[in-house]
Amino acid sequence: MVTRLNYKNDGLKLPDDATPGPYSGISTLALVARVSAFSVGLVYGNMKLKYLKMKAKSHKKAEAKAHH
Repeated sequence: MVTRLNYKNDGLKLPDDATPGPYSGISTLALVARVSAFSVGLVYGNMKLKYLKMKAKSHKKAEAKAHH
């Protein structure tokens, strides 16, 4: 269910018949963009963390092998 909300930006009230612009921060596009950016950030962070963990593990193995 999509409901239309009136927001106040710097004391200005949007008229009831005004549709928010794509970069106003209150449009559906802006919401989708924020959610998408957040999701991409989570996926990227998770992949980077896994990569760094694997890299650290292989580094420890190489050190242990070099000491023996």
